[in-house]
Amino acid sequence: MAAFTATATPEVRADIVQLLGLATPRVIVAGFDRPNIHPAVRPVSGEVEKQRLLPGLVRDRRALVYAATRARAETAGAVLQGAGIDAAAYHGGMADAARTRVQDRFASGAVQVVCATNAFGMGIDRPDIDAVIHADLPGSIEAYYQEIGRAGRDGRPATATLLWTFADVRTREFLIDHAREDDMRRARAAIDREERERRKTLEHTKLRRMIAYAESASCLRATILRYFGDPAVREPCGACGTCDRREPLGEADRLLLRKILSGVARAPRPYGRRRIVAMLVGQTDGLPDDLMRLSTTGLLGAYEPRLIERWIESACAAGLIAVSADRYRTLTLTAFGRAVMAGRIEDVQMLVPAAARRLSVGQRRRRRQR
Repeated sequence: MAAFTATATPEVRADIVQLLGLATPRVIVAGFDRPNIHPAVRPVSGEVEKQRLLPGLVRDRRALVYAATRARAETAGAVLQGAGIDAAAYHGGMADAARTRVQDRFASGAVQVVCATNAFGMGIDRPDIDAVIHADLPGSIEAYYQEIGRAGRDGRPATATLLWTFADVRTREFLIDHAREDDMRRARAAIDREERERRKTLEHTKLRRMIAYAESASCLRATILRYFGDPAVREPCGACGTCDRREPLGEADRLLLRKILSGVARAPRPYGRRRIVAMLVGQTDGLPDDLMRLSTTGLLGAYEPRLIERWIESACAAGLIAVSADRYRTLTLTAFGRAVMAGRIEDVQMLVPAAARRLSVGQRRRRRQR
């Protein structure tokens, strides 16, 4: 017996083995990487900025634009048409004949761009799609990777751009919690309440992983390949939006990085990211005793914890910090990280997180009191 699937996570592969009753099967994981596709995440302020950027991302290329809802797919199509781009909308609310007409015109090359919900794509195999733009946050990394995988099938360079704003999370949560009535009726006929809740919980988990990808300071390609358990993962890849933004550190940034590395190094045993960040910024409530009295405890109390988390993510992506493979995800310095911390190496290139927002004296005092 052989079982095949395109984009299965380790958990899904385990489910397949269990459901098929396979005993000690040989599991082969390979081929996830699409090196000619350049993934990028572009933070935006909201819908107005998305609509302003969309024509420039498409330009004169053959493209797919994915949206979370039918209304947003139609809006994206109208925006592109207004910019003089040959675009059509596609979604499940259209009449069958209209959907078929759009799909056939795109497949034949008669229309340049389709703006669609995830209802579009199965069976689409044009080799010359140059760009896939996600105007809204996808519901999972699986869905995202399948959709961007429709680009560059002729082997030529292609781009995959995610326009990211946290406001999109609420839309995705609503879609998970309030599935369309026809979908719900079919689900009720097929599965019981407990199973529906289990699936809903799983969808929320997948959404959180998609959010983590959108916010990550790590190599995007490596993040995707690691998610699917591809053994060929390497970081940095040198060909994604994050790797493109790696830059040499200035003196002030290098000093901040060395303080963070010192916090990881001085922990008496490996700890996870949240504990290290709490120690560095001085959030001592619930902190283990062996992190309470270090020379680095509270060293970065003037900075927001989320900023320090982003610096740690960048340091991991740059090979300065190693993360354990177990479920605890503890941090240790690499040999490179120790050399940077000690000042023996000063030429460091990495993604520099957004400028630090220093806390006021009052904010720092309230944090210590908590």
